Amino acid sequence: MKKGLIALLAGLSLSPRPASPAETGPAANRPIVIGMQIPMHNPYWESSCDGAIERAKALGVALKIVSAEWYATREAKNIDDFVSQGVQGILLWPMPSGSVVPRIEAAVKAGIPVALVGAPVSTDKTLVLVAEDSAEAGRMAAQFIIEKLGNKGSILRLEGPPGYRAQMKAAFEERLGSSNVTIAATSAAATGEQMMRSYTKTLAASLIQSHPQFDGIFAYNDDMILGALDAMEMLHIDPTTKLTVGVDQSPSSLRRLKDGTLGATINTLPSTQAAQALQYLFGYIKDQTTPPQKVILIRPQLLTKASSPL
Repeated sequence: MKKGLIALLAGLSLSPRPASPAETGPAANRPIVIGMQIPMHNPYWESSCDGAIERAKALGVALKIVSAEWYATREAKNIDDFVSQGVQGILLWPMPSGSVVPRIEAAVKAGIPVALVGAPVSTDKTLVLVAEDSAEAGRMAAQFIIEKLGNKGSILRLEGPPGYRAQMKAAFEERLGSSNVTIAATSAAATGEQMMRSYTKTLAASLIQSHPQFDGIFAYNDDMILGALDAMEMLHIDPTTKLTVGVDQSPSSLRRLKDGTLGATINTLPSTQAAQALQYLFGYIKDQTTPPQKVILIRPQLLTKASSPL
């Protein structure tokens, strides 16, 4: 979904017409208003917005979507704004900094339930967390690399900012550590913006030039692996001669699977995560139905050229 379209839908949905006196009682048939925040605009988080928007339409929910653009101060302000606007629930995809916890607790204290998507936070005041099984994604990536490289060789790794997909990182390292495949070098983005494709092209090019004897690259999201593919092509390295693995199943990565220049991507189903979290939040707001568990993990899917939906 395009950034402008998200803003347009969000702006329209948060502003229902003023209620008439006959509509102001407890039985008033006005839509439930839920505020949703994503960390930043990119294909992955916009896919989660698509899932939430589709579910909101089915439920008759008015959905307000905003982005923190990877600024902790904006994340905090967005939550404060939701509270002051009087939304009935907050659907939050939190940034890894954890600095928004006081805002979450303040919202809950004000009677606004908060459901998390994608990542946990250090408070027990939230209604539910629906997230990718990040550890399983890490194991899947490692196992695929081990098998495709014949349990030998070395890879380069492109990470996100501190705390980004930490469970995936730990599980990936644990599984790879029991094999004969080694990590020759790692480069990490310092901020969310630096995970974007254009920046990662430069990051990956530097990494490749410093460690030219590598057999593959694993990146923590698809924008980063696409940047790595761009870097290889710029350096006149045929991407089909290296094993490349990303995470997220972006539209561009699916096209790269189809033409054989990307080895695999792991679909963590962000649209499903957001849709389910919104469903639980709606149920709690509507009739106090509590989710079956506090943490619900969505199993990822490994996609290759053979299993790609394109």
